[in-house]
Amino acid sequence: MGTPTEIMERDAMATVAPYAPVTFHRRARVDMDDRLPKPYMPRALQAPDREHPYGTPGHRNYGLSVLQQHVAFFDTDDNGIIYPWETYSGLRMLGFNIFVSLIAAAVINLALSYATLPGWLPSPFFPIYIHNIHKSKHGSDSRTYDNEGRFMPVNLELIFSKYAKTLPDKLSLGELWEMTQGQRDAWDIFGWIASKIEWGLLYLLARDEEGFLSKEAIRRCFDGSLFEYCAKIYADYLAARTWILLLDRHHPDVQVQEILLQSGSEMAFVVTSLIFAVVGIIASIFTRICFNNGPSTNLLHFALVITATVCCWLMWAIVYIAQMKPLIVPILSEVE
Repeated sequence: MGTPTEIMERDAMATVAPYAPVTFHRRARVDMDDRLPKPYMPRALQAPDREHPYGTPGHRNYGLSVLQQHVAFFDTDDNGIIYPWETYSGLRMLGFNIFVSLIAAAVINLALSYATLPGWLPSPFFPIYIHNIHKSKHGSDSRTYDNEGRFMPVNLELIFSKYAKTLPDKLSLGELWEMTQGQRDAWDIFGWIASKIEWGLLYLLARDEEGFLSKEAIRRCFDGSLFEYCAKIYADYLAARTWILLLDRHHPDVQVQEILLQSGSEMAFVVTSLIFAVVGIIASIFTRICFNNGPSTNLLHFALVITATVCCWLMWAIVYIAQMKPLIVPILSEVE
């Protein structure tokens, strides 16, 4: 037992409460300061952990906070503003397909834009201002960023001490789900959904061959260096694949790969076309309910909505079909 003073000293450092089982199942790490100085101190410019106490080697911060570095990859023209088409381009550079990139870009900019705007009036272009990105921080997250966009090393370490049950420095899909469940705030429905979307996209991007998401991938996602790395890997893959197609278009592996890519492209085309159709139907119903001004006016509204939907779909379809069968170089036959 010990003296009252000894008991108080022991209880003051305890991380498990006997009548709170959750504190036993989600253990807190107590040895973080062995290799990481002051793990509780927010870092403004680097994202360190116990294995990398000085952050990502070779990664330049350009004076941006860690949260700003996290999103800066998607600012393709370096003007401090991220528009939906830049988010889409960034996702495509990471290797996401057209369908996922379209949906994700729309959701991300729609959800985060208004909080980062410099004024009160919303923008129809849904821009995200990087210097205000800390204002878009939502609840039910991992708390690895503080409210000013600084990096909290202690909370990154706690993710793995609490939820990494299979391997100490990796999370399985089930453990990732449990982590997002455990970090939820009460009645924060937006935060619940946003957290699962963010971690789901990261899992799709950076999981290894065994289906685990490593601590290093997560840490580098927080400072944005993971995106630069993945974009380089994907660009090298596309360059190598282009050379294979140019050098040996009749190789069986190349033909099988082309068939698979073609079928996936066709499926994405059909799904996105259905989305356009649904949007047109919803817009027609909306105009019929909100602008009911007689048969002739309703017919005009209906014609305008359908025409706008078809024109938008046609413009998208032309661009998409052109990418399904790109003409890389003119290929001459032996006779020519």
